[in-house]
Amino acid sequence: MRVRSERPRTARWARALRGEAGPTVVALALLTLAFVATASFGAITLPATGSQDSYDHLDYVLQVARGGLPEPVGHVFVPAGWDVGVERIVERRQFASAHPPGYYWVSGLLVGGLLEAGDADRASWELAVALLRGLNVALGVGGLLWLAHAGWHLGGRLRAYAAVALPAGGAFSYAYLRFGAEVYGDMLLTLASIGAVVLAATVLVRGLTTGRLVGITVVCVIGMLTKSTFVLPLALACGAVLIAGMARQEGGRLARVLRATALPLLPAIAAIAASGWFYARNVAASGTWYRSTPKEPLDGRPYRTALDVLTDPQFYAIVPSRLVGTWADQALPAGAASAALFAALAVVTARLLATRFPMPGTPSATGWWATAVMLVALLAGGYVMQLSHATGYGAYNARYFLVATPAIAAILVVGLIAVPVLRTAAIPLVAAALIAGSCLSMGVHATSLGGTVGPELLLLVAAGAVAALATALPLAWLEIRRGAVPHSTPAASPGGTGP
Repeated sequence: MRVRSERPRTARWARALRGEAGPTVVALALLTLAFVATASFGAITLPATGSQDSYDHLDYVLQVARGGLPEPVGHVFVPAGWDVGVERIVERRQFASAHPPGYYWVSGLLVGGLLEAGDADRASWELAVALLRGLNVALGVGGLLWLAHAGWHLGGRLRAYAAVALPAGGAFSYAYLRFGAEVYGDMLLTLASIGAVVLAATVLVRGLTTGRLVGITVVCVIGMLTKSTFVLPLALACGAVLIAGMARQEGGRLARVLRATALPLLPAIAAIAASGWFYARNVAASGTWYRSTPKEPLDGRPYRTALDVLTDPQFYAIVPSRLVGTWADQALPAGAASAALFAALAVVTARLLATRFPMPGTPSATGWWATAVMLVALLAGGYVMQLSHATGYGAYNARYFLVATPAIAAILVVGLIAVPVLRTAAIPLVAAALIAGSCLSMGVHATSLGGTVGPELLLLVAAGAVAALATALPLAWLEIRRGAVPHSTPAASPGGTGP
């Protein structure tokens, strides 16, 4: 009987996949090509010495490869031919020492030997830098595919469009592209954050399964071993497990109590067990679990109280005004271009929320609303973390909102998905606009550090923009197929299957 009951569902899946999978896969291949091309542009144009903090990250990788951890002050990496006066920064504060070693363990396995040789051979550490930038590009591709996974599994009857739109809106911001092209641990953090949020949304919409709980636990361990700011996705993921556990009615009273109390704690317990020792080390060094040194004056920055930050309009404009970076010497400054793009797309999404939310064909309207609340909390939490960082002598930085990539992507593109007259052209145009603005910002940033943007490298930008625009073809193909073949979306039980 079980085999017979599965056949109609399998047949519906097969029909849906034949109608939608082909165009979706082609569009995702084009977006992946666009991301690799544009992130490679950033990686190649940037000098090997990178931004100021790159040295700290490379030093951390070397110390981990040697079996140790960096102290809050001082460095051991003295690379041959470093162009920015390494002798002046060896004894200063180690800015990366506050981060757990997860990203650096992986990096040390990849390039530890090259950095060891870099003391005497410039070519060795330059090759290490190139490999680590390549690693971050690969992590960025992973985040792009996670966003596509979310669109496909949560987008209801519009899942094919969602699977293309979410990565188009989330993987081409300046912060995502730039840190996918440099030696920072933020891309592993971003990948884990997207994974945790996507799995949490899947649990809310489709229900809690053992596989999803294990997946959430694994990405939470990775995230907390990467950076303290993962505490926000960790809390939201545990909350999603709590809500889904309370919603299930199977079993007796004891089973329901255990689902509502013990299961949500598993990701947190596993993450604390894996990384708690490091955060205890931070507490011993600075009195704060997420810092390795107490707050102190830095680079001549003025001291700001929390009230100073909260009353500064620029604080609230960090996300809207920095989508495409920080260039200012053009006819249209980056802040104005970003804010205009963000506002226009946010209005379209707000209209959808007011009229057609949740997406048609979704298995659980309640789960969709819970997901929307979670994404709002994710973005709000990003602002709370930026407030904490900026209070004192910190600065505003769009990098602190990489953990909120799923929320930002949803704001930018969810409204386009449900409007047939817009989605085929607008989704590719959004990706291309983000690419153009972000690559201009990356070029300005690279040249300010001594890099060169040759005409031949602009071919990478052109290739990325053309690939993004070319997604209009599979999207149009999808529209034609949807018009020619009746669409069927299989119903999903609360338990569901798959990740």
